Amino acid sequence: MRKKISLIYKKIFIKLGMQKIGKKYRKLIRNKIERKKINNKEFTILSNTCIGGVIYNDLGQRFLSPTINLYITPKDFVEFLENLDDYLNSEIEPVKSPLNYPIGKIRTRGGNITLYFKHYKTIEEAIQKWNERKTRINKDNLFIMMTDRWCLPYQYLKRFDNLKYKNKVCFTHKKHDEFKSCRVVKKWSDPHCVGTITDVANIFGKRLYQYAKNFNYIKWLNGERNEI
Repeated sequence: MRKKISLIYKKIFIKLGMQKIGKKYRKLIRNKIERKKINNKEFTILSNTCIGGVIYNDLGQRFLSPTINLYITPKDFVEFLENLDDYLNSEIEPVKSPLNYPIGKIRTRGGNITLYFKHYKTIEEAIQKWNERKTRINKDNLFIMMTDRWCLPYQYLKRFDNLKYKNKVCFTHKKHDEFKSCRVVKKWSDPHCVGTITDVANIFGKRLYQYAKNFNYIKWLNGERNEI
């Protein structure tokens, strides 16, 4: 019942144009406030959704990551992280796309992953940007972000939690106390997964991931004491 009420509120919030107000407030005021709080620079965010690119934009930071303007299913994202160097050192193959945006695939001896370049017009542009930005990765200042969208199977959530990365977080629609890297986001969550994690969710420009329990993304990026 609580989730149904939350989703009804979301529809009303958007229908009344309150989200537009929140977006404007974010751009004009909240971004300026949060940029003053970020002390860590030159960080790389690897993410399976647009959250990384959104954070870079909000904080006025340079893209030091290839996972910008695209999405990767959690299954493939975990595979990517488990074999990061192999995938970064391999080429993207264009794939015939049934969607209105390009798709690429990376194959290695051990496996393959699919990249959905949702915010690119051509596969050529997407590959160019991926190759350009992957050379900027700062492995000494690395942050990993994932969500449980696309009905993330439990086994991949467990594999994500076992990854040997110091700074990682997965946003989920329900609690997983057994996994240290999980943070639950109940606001606007449906019965199966979190919503679009970058959505502006109040009139003061607060994004959905900022409703994650026991998680402050600014403190996290700054390396301050945090539960993650």
